[in-house]
Amino acid sequence: MCGRPCRRLVHVQRDGAWTVAAWLVAHAQQYGISQIRYAGYVWNAANGSMGWQRASRTASPVPRGSIVAA
Repeated sequence: MCGRPCRRLVHVQRDGAWTVAAWLVAHAQQYGISQIRYAGYVWNAANGSMGWQRASRTASPVPRGSIVAA
């Protein structure tokens, strides 16, 4: 168990990464996820209807082949 804010790093294979990212978005409320970052894009629960947006250049980098859920 981690304290707030909690970040999880998920290592994925490239061919299934967007599927995993989409699953995380679909289950964000259930798991208390407020933000997902992958491949230079970010999804935020606060404005989830806007879909995936380009991550800002000041955002922490995501290791290659990984998804960050916070």
